[in-house]
Amino acid sequence: MKNIIIILSVLLYSSIVFSQADNNTVNTKIKYGFDIGTNYSILQAKETLPNNAKRVNGIGICLGSFLDYSFNDNFIISPKIQLSLYNSGVEFTHQDNSKSTYEVFPLSLNLMTHLSYKIKKRKHTPYLFVGPNLQIPISKRLHSSSTFYTAKNLALDFGIGLENTMKSFIFAPELIYSWGLVNINQNPALQRLYFHNISLIINFK
Repeated sequence: MKNIIIILSVLLYSSIVFSQADNNTVNTKIKYGFDIGTNYSILQAKETLPNNAKRVNGIGICLGSFLDYSFNDNFIISPKIQLSLYNSGVEFTHQDNSKSTYEVFPLSLNLMTHLSYKIKKRKHTPYLFVGPNLQIPISKRLHSSSTFYTAKNLALDFGIGLENTMKSFIFAPELIYSWGLVNINQNPALQRLYFHNISLIINFK
């Protein structure tokens, strides 16, 4: 838990420093910022789960920082780094009615690159975006010796946002769907698992 708090604090501090370093960058090609938001996990099994197992999906949180580079008024590329806590897994009920959970991405470091297209530049500018997302598990919660790691996930992100230009900063809410492309399961009691999630993110820059 201490390591999670330290990582979150470093991410938040560095993001605030970047976003406040120079408010005059609003009209330049490069902008720095940070984001905060919530996510909902959507774990999918390609094969039927064992009779004593069921999928569990829930709400998590995320925090990150990013850089926007504008090619022109319409196209932007955005490398991003994000720390995400997900609430997802497979719950097993044993013969003695005890339960254990194979947790999927309890804590993940996400490395993303999004290409955005601004539909029309104005004070409130809608935009679409798409790009790859590499999700790297960096922690697991050990509840028992039967807990296994989650494999790295490669996902495709796509979504929509609305950029709002204020007097001294920009904020942009985004709705993102992340479509998992690879099998992330490493639990021998299961077969193929694919991890998707939907996120509501607020960007500040």
